[in-house]
Amino acid sequence: MNKKTVSISLPQIEGIELKNATVDLEKGVVVAEYGQEEDLCITVKKGDFLTCLSDPSKTVIFNAMDDVLGGVNTFTILYDLPMRINGKLAYTPIGTKFPLSDFRYSTEEEKALMIEEMEKLGKRYNPRTFRIEDIEKDISEIALGFGGAVHYLLEDIHTFYLPTTKKHMPKLDALNQLIILAEAWNKFDEFKPDWEDSTQDKYYVLFSSDEGNISVWGTTKICSLLDTHTSHFAFKTPERAEQFGKQFIDLFRIVLTN
Repeated sequence: MNKKTVSISLPQIEGIELKNATVDLEKGVVVAEYGQEEDLCITVKKGDFLTCLSDPSKTVIFNAMDDVLGGVNTFTILYDLPMRINGKLAYTPIGTKFPLSDFRYSTEEEKALMIEEMEKLGKRYNPRTFRIEDIEKDISEIALGFGGAVHYLLEDIHTFYLPTTKKHMPKLDALNQLIILAEAWNKFDEFKPDWEDSTQDKYYVLFSSDEGNISVWGTTKICSLLDTHTSHFAFKTPERAEQFGKQFIDLFRIVLTN
């Protein structure tokens, strides 16, 4: 059986977009579907997610239409993801104008990815207020480790040298991390332990040892300097003290064991 392929050029209608084309084998015809091109100038509204045509990785949240520059409609944005330049985040200046013709409506996948990336930066879009808000996080989610605590305290990490042995370096390193972490957690809680104030409520972590395995046992208001199973880190509430002990139990085990 011989096959013959025939190409059919479909008519182009000015101002009308070709949406789809199908073949009706029973009737032996090509069915072309046309539709009016969507005009973003008319349909776009504040809070819509738009994606760049030439760079699908760039998605913005539409704010409002702006001037017509050189015959091109421009708009301003509520938010777009910052770029990282030389290790620092660079944000688009407020009032920057974008050509509307360079953008289209974002797909659901692109919108979801944008929201996910915003959450990583501690941001979210509120469609009711049309505002970009900071996501409130507890310090236990912010200062997860030494680097996070230093960043929260806005302190530089300085190189230091101590006359010690390799055997004790892990203990000193773990203790140093706990000191910085406790400082960050207390700063978040707006709590500054005052060791000379006996009337100040301060809570410490209590540890138990079961066959050499140290775990959090509870909290106390009384700190014994001679008790190696008591944390000397003070916190505002017993819940915070216990949370700190459990979250950083591995560091405490290094400090409290031989």
